[in-house]
Amino acid sequence: MRMFRELVSRSDDPSATKDAGDLYSMRPSPRKIRLLIDLESVIDRPDAEADRLLQGLCGYDNVETLVIEMSKVRTSDKEGASDVDPGPQDGTVVLTDVTAHNGPFSLPGPRYLWEVTGDRPHFDRSVTTSAHGWVSPMPQLNETYQLAAARCRHAAPDELKPRVDRAVLLAETGRAIDYDLIVSEAEECGGELAIATRANVVSRAQAIPIVAHYLRCQQVYPMHPVSPTRRLTMNRQGFYIETVYACSPGLWHWLGKCEITARSHPDSASFLSECHAIIGRLSRALRARDSLMAALGAKQTPDAVDDDQAHRKSPVMLIEIPHLGAVGL
Repeated sequence: MRMFRELVSRSDDPSATKDAGDLYSMRPSPRKIRLLIDLESVIDRPDAEADRLLQGLCGYDNVETLVIEMSKVRTSDKEGASDVDPGPQDGTVVLTDVTAHNGPFSLPGPRYLWEVTGDRPHFDRSVTTSAHGWVSPMPQLNETYQLAAARCRHAAPDELKPRVDRAVLLAETGRAIDYDLIVSEAEECGGELAIATRANVVSRAQAIPIVAHYLRCQQVYPMHPVSPTRRLTMNRQGFYIETVYACSPGLWHWLGKCEITARSHPDSASFLSECHAIIGRLSRALRARDSLMAALGAKQTPDAVDDDQAHRKSPVMLIEIPHLGAVGL
């Protein structure tokens, strides 16, 4: 799982019913995790399994998503009002280039108007109907041109410039609308190049464990198979025990042998109790890992830093689990 931490500042309002503040805090009305999906890059690189899992996780009430199409940046406020193009759809971020309307006191460089349409309900029963704002990415463009030139030495400047412009505008738009993750498959956004570093830009494969971890922190434990039409959950104890069995399939055989031996040889009952103890300790190790990831990714208040240090300094015993690496007990 890729490390995730909020990059944008949030409200410090301690209200228990406001969809704001720290992402991982347990409240009666938790803040939703917000995903901005770069639709064109996702369509260009089809991945049926990743799409199914991500769409299934996005179907839970704790997840809020918007889509954006970077190739459809409008050039005037009136564009998109014709019969051919009925305008922005619900759940879509629309960008309009308003650089031509810059005044003498405007920031230098390009300027864009972003608009979000559609109802976005919150747990406190309030609804955000629409929102808009401005993006002036010129300072980030100047910094990113130098970074891109160093990382993409073999690319021609004419070929590199539109890719940089797109990546920076996407990242700055995600920051402006206050979203946690930008899901993009474009190389200059979330791939190996990672030109845009001012936002949490991830691929679909990287977004899935982040969203799943957030749901677990909100005590929502999805069951497999995950799909948009089936939002099944289970209790915490059963979820982590099933995760232990999924990570180490041999435990099933070991547990079965211990149960058979305990029935035929009563003196061997200690092996069964030790097997259950090991499974329980592995389960607690997975829960501790989730708690550590939440402490590292949470807003860095004094309490969060104290939790982080407590997890780091606690005595652990490391055990190697297939597909998980070393986990602490």
